Formats: sequence, C-alpha cells, structure tokens
Amino acid sequence: LTSGAVYNVRYPLNDSYRWQDGYAYDPYTYHQKVVTILHCSDIHGYAGEFQTLMEWANDNTSLYDDILFTGDIVDYYNEETGTDYMAFWKAVNNSEKILVTIGNHDAKNQATSSVANWERKNMARSRELYMYGIENWGVTSPTGKTYWYKDYDNSDLRLIGLDTNVIANSADDVAQQSWLADVLSDAKTNSKCVVIAEHYQPSNAVT
Repeated sequence: LTSGAVYNVRYPLNDSYRWQDGYAYDPYTYHQKVVTILHCSDIHGYAGEFQTLMEWANDNTSLYDDILFTGDIVDYYNEETGTDYMAFWKAVNNSEKILVTIGNHDAKNQATSSVANWERKNMARSRELYMYGIENWGVTSPTGKTYWYKDYDNSDLRLIGLDTNVIANSADDVAQQSWLADVLSDAKTNSKCVVIAEHYQPSNAVT
C-alpha cells in the first residue's frame, strides 16, 4: 500500500477460496476472517477534508477493521513557530486509532519546494508527533522507531508499516532493513500473508 491509492484489502487473495458470511472459506482447510483496511493518504493539513473523512469513518466502523494513513498528514512542521500543526488531526474523534506511516512532508521542517534543502526530523521525533496514539493500534514496534507490524486475530494477515523517508544507508535505514528481514522471516515461518504499507514505493525512497 502506497500513497495516492485506495485499497480494500481482503485476505486471503486466492481464487480457490469462496466468500461465505464474511469469511474466506476453503472447505478443505479452515475459515479466515476478511480484513478490510480503509486506506488514505496525503491530506497535507486540510482539516475540512479530514473531518469529512472521519465523520464517515466514525459512522461506519462496522465496514472496516482499521484506518491506515500512509503519510503526508501535514504539508510541513516548522517547530520553531511553536504551532501544533497536528491540532486539526487531534481534534477529530478517534484519530489516535489511525495507523500511520511517515511521509516526506511529515518529516519536513520548513516551507520550501526544494527537496534537497529539507531539514528532516529524526525517527524518534516523527514518532512523537505523528504516532502519539500508537499504543491504541495493536502493533509491534521498536521503541522510538517509526516502523511497525500488526497481526490480525482470526486471520493470517500481517500488515507492515515502513518509514521510506529515511536517508538511504543511514543508521535508521540499516536498522529498519534488518528489522524488516526478521519480521518477514517470521511471517514466512508462521505462514503469514504480508501486506506492506509505506509512503513511497521502494524505488523512490530518499537517497
């Protein structure tokens, strides 16, 4: 899952299964819960649009398991102004439950169009600003990091959230790649179906 697209994730993704009473059913094996993700991205601080989205989401909680936002919550976050650029987000009911991955604009410290001149926030600060509700998400995440995974009850789905805003070959990048390798290896061992959520496609990660 990347920014700029909306997905209804249904597991398992296998034509040999048929759907019955909200479950994917293979008569020769077992039942699996259908997992539905409401995927959004790139709100760029537009409070009205976010409020409209969440009004619908809060009125229709039975239609999805999680809301996932894959980055660019704000256009930038200049901490020198003392402004809480996340105030519009925090003001909306249940926003703390939204799963978040970090976008390039979220880590941006000033209003400039030049990517080369962006002053990027470190992972710990990005987590503090944008993932303050992480204890409500039901995810597993290393302390102070902006990547995580979530396993869903009664399903073999593992949803992984990555931070593709890290600098290539930096310490954070190396640590995230090592963590991802371990999480994917564990998923394979335990026959998990993996979906990865991120802001950029891997080929577009910051270099």
